[in-house]
Amino acid sequence: MKINGNEIRPGNIISHQNGLWVAVKTNAVKPGKGGAFNQVELKNLIDGRKLNERFRASETVEKILVIVITYDKGLCGGFNSNVIKNAKKLIENSYSDLHKNGKITIATVGKKGNDVFKKDENLNIIDT
Repeated sequence: MKINGNEIRPGNIISHQNGLWVAVKTNAVKPGKGGAFNQVELKNLIDGRKLNERFRASETVEKILVIVITYDKGLCGGFNSNVIKNAKKLIENSYSDLHKNGKITIATVGKKGNDVFKKDENLNIIDT
């Protein structure tokens, strides 16, 4: 899925500079000279750093973030199996071309999800 730089909105989570960032504020700017751009204030989801970045309207973001939440305690085998099965199905059916090119990032919460997805060489895994 491609997202143009001018389509980034507050609340969007994007992969940028090898990290996960949430868009806090956006401001569409069209200067008198030059092309339009989107000034985006980003906050890192892992360590809380802030970053202001300009995204041109012509730039696209191709990376996809999938968040997989599994539970590590007992009696959750069925729940974990369904979460993992649906995440795999989403990746295979909707984003297969991006998966082949290594453009999908998965944030796993819980040991079970991490154990399953770390075996796939085409996925970028973020263990939270």
